[in-house]
Amino acid sequence: DIVAAEEYAVLLPGSEASLVAISEHRDSLEPRVQVGLPPRDVVQRALDKTMLLEAAAGVGLAAPPTIVADAPGEAPRQADALGFPVILKPATSFVRDGDALRQRSAEIATSPDEVSALAPDFGTPFVIQRYEDRPVLSCAGVISDDGVVALAVARYSRTWPIGAGPSSYSVTITPPDGLRDRIAALLETIGWRGIFQIQLLELEEGFATLDFNPRIFGSLELAVAAGANLPAVWADIVLGRSVEPVTARKGVHYRWEEGDSKYFVTQLGRVRIREAANVLVPRRRTAHACFRVDDPLPLAAAFASLVGRSRWRRRP
Repeated sequence: DIVAAEEYAVLLPGSEASLVAISEHRDSLEPRVQVGLPPRDVVQRALDKTMLLEAAAGVGLAAPPTIVADAPGEAPRQADALGFPVILKPATSFVRDGDALRQRSAEIATSPDEVSALAPDFGTPFVIQRYEDRPVLSCAGVISDDGVVALAVARYSRTWPIGAGPSSYSVTITPPDGLRDRIAALLETIGWRGIFQIQLLELEEGFATLDFNPRIFGSLELAVAAGANLPAVWADIVLGRSVEPVTARKGVHYRWEEGDSKYFVTQLGRVRIREAANVLVPRRRTAHACFRVDDPLPLAAAFASLVGRSRWRRRP
């Protein structure tokens, strides 16, 4: 109804669930707006975390030790074999709930009992992966038939939820040598074309793949602020315009205000004063998820929503 009412050029999915819906119903959308998606089977492959494991291993970006679990009842034993803590992930970032698609985030488990409690909510199959306390890199960009034409690499400083969530604070870095080529090889194996984000563990011996998001993502403002306007690059490609390769400049910071606020309160409650105090340190050249001086209402709305949810949870 929206694209029929007004003229739009390009439609960009903002979640895996919307990506599936747009891909499945592209025939009714594309007469009115360009979606620029690869074939349906490629979209399904891009969302399958079990296939990602094989593809990443083939290009030298193998994931941490992982088990693909088919039965929730066996999950505690399998997790124990990997060694705790572990991360549980659905095979896709959403699960079907009747006729609807519901986003499902990863969860950290520190004991067999926690695995038993969490496993039934992940559907089958699902992924059990050893948790590695190592720095995380976000490698975001655009890939076309000409290769990776835009790239922004950032190192996470803080996440929310702590240890298993998206970045609440990060900074762009110069892409490590050879990483662009490995990312291109991984995306070619999958067959993906479009905007992407790949999360990697930064290990002493190299990099390990954590996740692949074939869509726009929460920290997109960081890439844009650092000079890699990924939506504009991809829109130009979809519309048949020429583009020049671009790499985000290093040293640009990013803050997700809601996530960082929760991080601050949690670390303060744990009496981790140094970690909490880091949230309060001002940084130059910081892009914000919601806040802009000339447009303060989105941040106010985000905090109003946060307070409202907190009050709802405290009701008897």
